[in-house]
Amino acid sequence: MGDDLAAALGPNGFDRKSIIAFLARCGAVTIVASEPVVPLYAETAQWTVKHRQPVATIETRPEREAEWLDLVHAVAPADVAIVLATTRQDHRP
Repeated sequence: MGDDLAAALGPNGFDRKSIIAFLARCGAVTIVASEPVVPLYAETAQWTVKHRQPVATIETRPEREAEWLDLVHAVAPADVAIVLATTRQDHRP
């Protein structure tokens, strides 16, 4: 799901019923709130082949990461594999 354009809207920017129905079936979810991490995309795609389960990749902005993670925790299966790619906030001078 692409929620990473100029204005990321979080889960509320999507059809809620559809998102919940899909996430409830996923065996793995990757939330990318950073620059693309190519190996994560490949690993997530391989999950669906290896485990024969749907997977979701959610591209978002850092300010929406927690909302997406909360939704995944609320509706995905208890044993869902979750991977986060987060932009590091470095506050060094």
